[in-house]
Amino acid sequence: MEGNAIGVLAIVFLFFFLLCGMPVPIVLAVVGLASIWLVRDNPAVAFRTLKVAATGTIDKFDFGVVPLFVLMGLLTNIAGIGRDAYKVAAWWTRHLLGGLGVATVVANAIFAAVTGISIASAAIFSRVAVPQMTAHGYTSRFAAGTVAGSSILGMLIPPSLLLIIFAFVTESSVGRLFVAAAVPGLLLAVLFCITIILLARFAPGWVGSSTLPDDLEKETLSSSLRLLLPIAILVLVVLGGIYLGWFTPTQAGAVGAFAALILALIRRSLTWSNFKEVLTETGQISVAVLFLIIGASVFSRALVMTSLPMDLVRSATEMQLGFWAIVCLFVGIVIVMGMFLDSTSIIVITVPLVQPLIVSLGSGVIGPEVMIWFGILTIVAVEMGLLTPPFGIAAFVVKAAIGDKVSLGDVYLGALPYLFAMLLLILILMAFPPLVTAVL
Repeated sequence: MEGNAIGVLAIVFLFFFLLCGMPVPIVLAVVGLASIWLVRDNPAVAFRTLKVAATGTIDKFDFGVVPLFVLMGLLTNIAGIGRDAYKVAAWWTRHLLGGLGVATVVANAIFAAVTGISIASAAIFSRVAVPQMTAHGYTSRFAAGTVAGSSILGMLIPPSLLLIIFAFVTESSVGRLFVAAAVPGLLLAVLFCITIILLARFAPGWVGSSTLPDDLEKETLSSSLRLLLPIAILVLVVLGGIYLGWFTPTQAGAVGAFAALILALIRRSLTWSNFKEVLTETGQISVAVLFLIIGASVFSRALVMTSLPMDLVRSATEMQLGFWAIVCLFVGIVIVMGMFLDSTSIIVITVPLVQPLIVSLGSGVIGPEVMIWFGILTIVAVEMGLLTPPFGIAAFVVKAAIGDKVSLGDVYLGALPYLFAMLLLILILMAFPPLVTAVL
């Protein structure tokens, strides 16, 4: 059997097994092993490739960035930083149309700067923001949808776990991806705030008969700065250290995790019980990511051996299929896949397949930083899957945290305007690539 035929069959069987509900890392590894076996007609080569993929991929100092940033994010959750951010944001936005909704977005953006996990944001603000909004006349659909929508900022605003995964899959620089994501992340937060204000102005029935919150604890400039000081310290230590070249991303993760630990101890919010839970959850998330990266490495090596990616590049060139057509097709496929698969799985499955196309066709359009730009675009498209049925993990987390006060369908419906805002951001990044590349 020819290499191209094996490559096509590998992709077909990959999606078939995934739709059957098999675990993603196992499917990637097994299909990759079988493909290498068929291409080389030697099982020993296939299993040797598995060994090389495992040791060559994760047996690196750089991989330590994953558990360290996960640990930092979970410790900041324990320290109550999310609640403080919402408290300050709610007071200063109380006079705006949809003020508490805007406060939720602002607080999520602040919290995202010290944690790279959207699920933590969704869980925290479901308990903090939704009761406040519904108590002041906002509809439960709008409140839940706003929390679900704004929680995905944690996967774009650095430090982000998905950006780290993309860096490992494409062998890109984690630090450069963090730098490139700053402007798009803030722009998405601004688009969310504008969406809320427009909804409150032109669709008040969707938002609800919101009243001015007069029961909020009064904040002054000094009290707000005091509450936000721990967040500012963490951001300065982690992102400032990376941007200024003081730390590598892995070293910054270690310093940030230690700073978050000290902060949790100072606030007396860390106990032996929840500390053990944090360590256990950190291990579970890190190991899950590890297996996905190993499986993706095996599968991508198998595709290279089949010569399918290179032949796709040649075919696209011969067909005169433009760079932008390929990007639009990729974004559409990723959004559809987001309805059925988690974000990490989508990245490790799709990105290795299109990377050669993007590099060969995009270098002349975007420039040498095309993979960094493509990484930011990919993360935004992948994030949309967190809000789309039937998988939409962010919607599930919000529903689980709120309980019977809102239906899962209403959470999805409430998040719909934010999907349009994310689609608008994708179009903006495609129209103005320097928004990503100019800072590099």
